[in-house]
Amino acid sequence: MHLPILLFLFLGIVVSGEARESAMGIVGYQVAKFVDAMHLKKKDVILQLFNTTADDLKNVDEFMEKFQRIGFTVLSAKFINNGKIESDVLVSGNIPGKIVMSKSPGSLTGWKITQLGIEKPKSVTKFLDAINLKKKDVILKLFNTTADDQKNVDQFMERFQGLPITVQSAMFNNNGGIESNVLIAEKIPGKVVMTKSPASPTGWMITQLGVEKPGSDEKRNWSKFSMCWIGLFWCAIELMVDWGDAMNGRYYPRG
Repeated sequence: MHLPILLFLFLGIVVSGEARESAMGIVGYQVAKFVDAMHLKKKDVILQLFNTTADDLKNVDEFMEKFQRIGFTVLSAKFINNGKIESDVLVSGNIPGKIVMSKSPGSLTGWKITQLGIEKPKSVTKFLDAINLKKKDVILKLFNTTADDQKNVDQFMERFQGLPITVQSAMFNNNGGIESNVLIAEKIPGKVVMTKSPASPTGWMITQLGVEKPGSDEKRNWSKFSMCWIGLFWCAIELMVDWGDAMNGRYYPRG
C-alpha cells in the first residue's frame, strides 16, 4: 500500500535532482562559452551569448577588454519564473555575483545572459561603520592613506560623521578594480574606486572617493579625494544642501 507513495517520492527526488543538475549544467556551459569567447575575442559569439543593445554593439571592444582575465565560478543555479535561470557565482574567485539567463533560440547555446552583476561593495559600508565607531586602524586599512592622512585621521573622522554614502551601481574597471557610482549626502553624485588589498578586512581598499567636477558636460571627470581637501569638500556639501533646501522652499539657517 505504501509502494505508490514511496515510488512518487523517489520520482520527485530524481526529477528535482535532474532539474537542479540541468540548471547547473546550462549555466556552466554558458559561462564557459562566454569566457572562451572573451579570451578569443569572438564578437559574434559574445553578442549571441549576452543580451545586448545598440550601444553594446558599438562598444563590444570595450566590453571585451573589461572582462578579459576575469573568471566565474558557478555556485548554484535554479529555475525561476518565466523559465529563466538564476545563478549565484564567484567573480574572480572571491567576489559574490549573480547571473540571470533566459531562453534565446538565436543563441548557439539556446540561452542568453540577461543580467551579470556583483554585490555592492562592502568596503563602503565597513568604511562608514568605522567612521561612526572611530576605529582608526580599520579606517586606515579601508582607505588608501599617506603619512599626512594618518596624522589627520581625527579630523578626517570628524568631517565624515553622519555623512551618508549611498551606493547606486558597481562595475569592474580595466585594472581589476571596482568603480562605483554613489550619492553623497543623498543628493550629490560621486564616485568610489577600489583596488584589491590583502591587508584590508574586506580584501579591498578605497583609492578614490570624489564628487563630480563642476562644468564637466561631455565627459565626466572625477576629482581624486584627499584628506587634505576635507575642508573644501565639506563646505561644498554644506552649500549644495543649503541651496537645495532654498530651492525647495524649506531653508533653515544652520546654527
